[in-house]
Amino acid sequence: MNSEIVNVDEIEEIIIAYANGDLSRRLDISDNRDDRDTIIAGINMLGEELERTMISRDYFMNIYNSVSEILLFLNVEGKITGLNHAAERVLNKTLSDLMGSELKSIISDRFLQIENDIRSAIMLGEHYLSFEAALKTSNSNEIPISCTLSRVVDKFNSLNGYLFIAKDITEQKNKEINDLRIAISSQEKERKRLAYDLHDSLGQELNAVKMYINSLVLMDTSSETFIETFESCKSILDNSLDTIRNISFDLMPKALEHGGLIQAISEFVKRLSLIAEIEYNFPKLKIYLSPESQINLFRIIQEFVNNSLKHANRSKIKIHLIRRKKNIILSITDYGKGFKMSEKKDGNGIFNIKTRLHALNAEYNFGSDINKGTYLKLLIEDK
Repeated sequence: MNSEIVNVDEIEEIIIAYANGDLSRRLDISDNRDDRDTIIAGINMLGEELERTMISRDYFMNIYNSVSEILLFLNVEGKITGLNHAAERVLNKTLSDLMGSELKSIISDRFLQIENDIRSAIMLGEHYLSFEAALKTSNSNEIPISCTLSRVVDKFNSLNGYLFIAKDITEQKNKEINDLRIAISSQEKERKRLAYDLHDSLGQELNAVKMYINSLVLMDTSSETFIETFESCKSILDNSLDTIRNISFDLMPKALEHGGLIQAISEFVKRLSLIAEIEYNFPKLKIYLSPESQINLFRIIQEFVNNSLKHANRSKIKIHLIRRKKNIILSITDYGKGFKMSEKKDGNGIFNIKTRLHALNAEYNFGSDINKGTYLKLLIEDK
């Protein structure tokens, strides 16, 4: 090839332009279609390819930096070589601060055992590993995270590094802790109530029976005093048996265990009919729900009614249970004073109802209106 046909200066000038980021420039191709034009066409193609690559890279970087999750790129040795804006903001560190550091440098010391899990996963050739941990920030705080470490490969399936994706789950963890506290508080409250029933009610009654029996030993069996004392003793024992039945019913209604949901609700309503106006449709339904679901459904009704009796200043409580095809529909309403759901913090009662509704995986509408009352309507699929 005759070197004179190539203008080295113009080629050098456009290569420098490409190096400086000016990828829009092109060299003119003559009509001769000679060796020079072939070289120029190759250089122009290089510019077009660089421009496409630059656009793709910028597009990727925009996505990389716009996501709210924390993203870190690690090389094949596990050293940090890149991070997005979210990672910089949360860690309060730049790439220059973390460049070449290992992942464990930003993971809380409480989770350093995860490094062994990561190494094991890498050795086994797994494509990704999911785990929970906590990030260390520059101000010595910890941020709980749910994260994934994924392999990054090229088109030849050769390993290029790892992508670490982390999501801040502080709010979720705080909710879990709060839910746990409420659950523990609810259990402790129930234990105290049971202890009260056993000690202050049943215990006192049995002590009274013991004293009466001790007195009877010293009395003339034909005397009027003996007969009165004996009848009093029988009356107290009857009350004690009722107390035991009440405690047993609260713990696990025998009707629910042996007769099913409908019988348990009917017995519950009958027991409260003397102290509250409860309208119940006493349906003759066959329920095919699992025993666990029937218990949850019964406890929802029990919790709702007990809350209404305590807080609603109710005039009437209505319980309606029907079957519609394969669905069981439960509707409970009290016509009490009501409250604003948006302003009401979930106490033990509301928390217990919502927890059991979630356990049932039921569709429901749970609300309250001032001076109108509180309502719950739920739908659950039966077999």
